[in-house]
Amino acid sequence: MFDIEGSRGEFLRLLVEMGEEPAFVGRVRAPELALRSLLIRCQTYRDELLLWPRRHFYVLRKLVAGKWWRLDSFVSDSDPRERFVKLSEQLPPLETDFSPSFFLTHRSALKAFVESAKRFNSAWTDFLASDVLDEVNERRTEFNRYYKIERECAMGNAALGLKFAPLPVLDPQYLETRFPLLDVPTIG
Repeated sequence: MFDIEGSRGEFLRLLVEMGEEPAFVGRVRAPELALRSLLIRCQTYRDELLLWPRRHFYVLRKLVAGKWWRLDSFVSDSDPRERFVKLSEQLPPLETDFSPSFFLTHRSALKAFVESAKRFNSAWTDFLASDVLDEVNERRTEFNRYYKIERECAMGNAALGLKFAPLPVLDPQYLETRFPLLDVPTIG
């Protein structure tokens, strides 16, 4: 069927040889590229926002020498040690090594970290609630609207549309799951 002169197959092959691609192929790539770009943007911005919480947590970690029970009397949460272990995973140690001030107490270091982490959570929540997902969702909506028809036209086969699965629209929860807020301890 595709070897007849003037056929759809010959036309599609000619497009590929000329460095072009059928519209439906670009339509598949657009949501994928937009999402990949957004995830890189999110990671970069999140890393920037985490600079100070990481520094404060590094100082706190160094002061308690990984013995989180030393902070139990300052935290009113039910299981603070588990929370600090989880934070240790989210906030790996800094590459640079600096010593905390000699006059810094466990309580003041904890307070500095908690304030910094709360500022991060607030800024990160605002970022996720902004229009950050608009372009990705626009590409997904366009894919859902046009892909099936463009592929059917290019391939000349309406039965291909039966296998179509639309892409879901993403919400801020999708990003928050991939890039979670910090689990901030409550100072008692």
